[in-house]
Amino acid sequence: MTTAAHPLDKRRLWIVFFFLTLSVAAVLVMGCRSTSPAASSAGISPSAAAPTAAPSEQTSPSAASGQVSPSASAASPMFASRLYGYSVVVPPGWQTRPADSAWDGSGLEGRCPSEWDCLSGPSGEPSLATAAATVAAAVTLDQWRLRMHASAPAGCIDSEQVTATTLGGAPAQIWTTTCEDEGLHATKVVALHSGRGYMILFVSPIAVGLEMDRATLSSVLATFRFAPS
Repeated sequence: MTTAAHPLDKRRLWIVFFFLTLSVAAVLVMGCRSTSPAASSAGISPSAAAPTAAPSEQTSPSAASGQVSPSASAASPMFASRLYGYSVVVPPGWQTRPADSAWDGSGLEGRCPSEWDCLSGPSGEPSLATAAATVAAAVTLDQWRLRMHASAPAGCIDSEQVTATTLGGAPAQIWTTTCEDEGLHATKVVALHSGRGYMILFVSPIAVGLEMDRATLSSVLATFRFAPS
């Protein structure tokens, strides 16, 4: 004997089926929308794709233009005279040789006598020799220059033109000498400081123009400093 389903039972079945369907759909929707933390952190925002350089890494305008700041430049060596109380910056590539004994203030023989401090170029030319001798307090700069004129080697002729200048802040005089037999010319500088008469002798081949000599000598003498008394 077959029993017919009650209408109420069918309604309950449809209600259960309906809620099951809603539950499955909700699970599927949530699964599609969720993103794992690893996948989220792998994304790169536009701002992160082009990071800005830190200030310490940015190129300064001077570096970009090829200019070198003073702090970046290599320091030139300084020559300080043990005997004669002065210092001077040595040009790049030049050699130095300090005097081995004190100069007595007479005679200018040779380009770099042993009693003179000597700075010389890479090939030995040009050369710059410096010495000083004790002078009486009454001696004037003109008198000291005339004494140096009288000490010029034979065959070397001093020019008559003498120019006033300064050496380490002290009054000085400068003139030139030509030694035809030796193929040399020289620029001479004299000054008085702290009871001493100073003499500087800058020698180079005649083939090198005096203008170039003067430019080289001027750049060196601009760094000349007397030691504190």
